[in-house]
Amino acid sequence: MKHFSEFKKANPTISNHVLAETLKYMEENDLIEKTIIEENPRVKTEYSLTEKGRKTNKILYEITSYYFNELNYVGYDDSQKEEILKEYEKAFEIR
Repeated sequence: MKHFSEFKKANPTISNHVLAETLKYMEENDLIEKTIIEENPRVKTEYSLTEKGRKTNKILYEITSYYFNELNYVGYDDSQKEEILKEYEKAFEIR
C-alpha cells in the first residue's frame, strides 16, 4: 500500500493534479484500489494494486526485462540493468 505523498515523493516533478487524475484513472480501470482511513482529525488514503494491476505489472516487467536483456539496450551496463529491474520489482510488487 502506498499513500499519495509516497507517489509524490517518488515523482517530485509531477503535479498534484496529474497524479490525482492518474490514480483516479487507474482506480476506475480496476488497476488499483483506494482505501480511505479516517483518523481524527485527519483522513488517510491508501492505494494498493488489484489482481488486475498485479497482472498488468508483471506484463510490463517482462517487457522492460526483454527490452534491457534481449535488445541489448545501450546506455546501461549489466549491473545497472539488474538494479533497475530489482527496483521495478520492489516498487511494483512483482514476484
